[in-house]
Amino acid sequence: FQGELSQVHFPPLLKYINVNNNSFTGLSPLGSMCATGLGALQEIYLGYNHFTGSIPDCIGQFTSLLLLNIEHNTMEGSVPSSMNSLTTLQTVILSNNMFVGGLVGVWNSTMLQTVDVSNNQFSGSVPYSLFDLRSSSNTDSNGNRNSSIISFVMAKNCFTGTIAPSVCRAGAMQVLDLSGLHASCVSPVYEVYSYGVSGSIPDCIFQMPSLIALYITGNGLSGTIPQLSTSTNMIVLALDYNRLSGTIPTSIQQWSELQ
Repeated sequence: FQGELSQVHFPPLLKYINVNNNSFTGLSPLGSMCATGLGALQEIYLGYNHFTGSIPDCIGQFTSLLLLNIEHNTMEGSVPSSMNSLTTLQTVILSNNMFVGGLVGVWNSTMLQTVDVSNNQFSGSVPYSLFDLRSSSNTDSNGNRNSSIISFVMAKNCFTGTIAPSVCRAGAMQVLDLSGLHASCVSPVYEVYSYGVSGSIPDCIFQMPSLIALYITGNGLSGTIPQLSTSTNMIVLALDYNRLSGTIPTSIQQWSELQ
């Protein structure tokens, strides 16, 4: 399908909209969704089209929203702070657009499981504050609340700072992609180290029990490679294009599942 959707009047009781993988153009239909007042809307799929424009501030009115996917478009602007109102949000996929600005404090949902903002131009600090949002439905053996995040993908943006140990609070994390955190502001990508990021790899990341895939490529990080937990489930480990020193730990050399 092709054409524009920015003037479409959606049914007021609509719960799901999926127009993924088409050739729609023009402004995204998010504005017209707001105008219709879709209070029951739960899932929005706008990915793999040619939508332009930004995420409107009125998106905060979709208080039942569980999923927002607008990947692979040509949208721009910053993510509005009104998304703080979406306290049931579970999945946010904004990858492969032209978004800018910071992400710290943008989301406030303890139910967040999947966050993918890769291949944009987001700046400032990586939103590690998301790992301070603890879910009552995700507790450890001692009854402590943990973050619900399972997949956290920040790759290829303009982030600065360090990799914070707070990511380790996500005990259920399976995919952590922090590769090229500053790469969108370096050209050509990966030809030089990304000087926007500094520091070392927190040891606790290599102790995360559910982590399957870890990508920290292209950040120019220093220090040594931490020991891998004996109870690890990791099968993918990407550490290239950094400044790591020392030897490869025996725990990694002997882990036969790594690819």
